[in-house]
Amino acid sequence: MAFDEKQYEDIFSMIILAGDARAYASEASNLAYDYDFHSAEEKLKLAREKLVEAHNIQTKFLNTEAAGKGEDINIFLVHAQDHFSMASMAIEFAEKLIRVYKKIKGGEDN
Repeated sequence: MAFDEKQYEDIFSMIILAGDARAYASEASNLAYDYDFHSAEEKLKLAREKLVEAHNIQTKFLNTEAAGKGEDINIFLVHAQDHFSMASMAIEFAEKLIRVYKKIKGGEDN
């Protein structure tokens, strides 16, 4: 069975949302490098929100598959999953970098 137009819309929304999440995570890392932790945390919050939206779409596809109503493998869906995974890793990396930069900044004040 082929994917319908709504499924393709969901796939491309997932790609866009995950891409936005990854971009916000990158911005958060850059802001933390400049010790602008407030702005970094705000960007990280936006990244997490976008990732949750992408995750909600992902969950729809997973539930469909679990119900035995899944489609054939679709390269666009695989691509969307890749973007989702990369965004998740970027957020995790940004969180760690922010903690590191906070430690460094704290060490400078002593």
